[in-house]
Amino acid sequence: MLRKWLLLSPAKRPLTCKEWGHRVQIRWPFLLRAAESGLMISDLGLRLTAPMLRVLHELHLSHSKLFQSLDRVLRRTEGITTAHQVIMFVLSFEDDLPSSEVARRTGHSKSRLTGLVNTLEELGMVVRGASSSDGRVSILSLTEEGRQLVARTKEGPREINQRILAPFSEQEQQVIARFLRQVRDIASSIETKR
Repeated sequence: MLRKWLLLSPAKRPLTCKEWGHRVQIRWPFLLRAAESGLMISDLGLRLTAPMLRVLHELHLSHSKLFQSLDRVLRRTEGITTAHQVIMFVLSFEDDLPSSEVARRTGHSKSRLTGLVNTLEELGMVVRGASSSDGRVSILSLTEEGRQLVARTKEGPREINQRILAPFSEQEQQVIARFLRQVRDIASSIETKR
């Protein structure tokens, strides 16, 4: 079977992969960032084939659709997004966390976290204070209103996870989790090689 491997190049155009004349256009932000920085797939020890790219494309579409839908519901019912909800969930498990730790646990950049926390502060869900040991460190805590919102909204993600995973056996769920960790690790390696 004739197969052409995809190489990421510095060209600022959609990436393509050809396999027996089948053309797939890739426009994912993390791949484009890697391409624009001149990163080659060989730098990561990867060879992406058309079937692999289709899986990644489906993952991207699924993630986008799921979070767009959840954001619409949360905006309508609570005035927040899933990004806000995740911050509040983290603080509900462990209060009085430095903002840098919340950023690490949620996967947000510090600047993105600042904007999200500003909104949560305006809504009265989170308070920001200075660390007693280092005044430069910002400490985040949930307010009582924030705790009530977490209690109201925590079942939604559980139900969705159950609905998504219900058709799969325990063993298949472990494979899915391993696959998603692998995707995350590869994405992290792309970011660190930039």
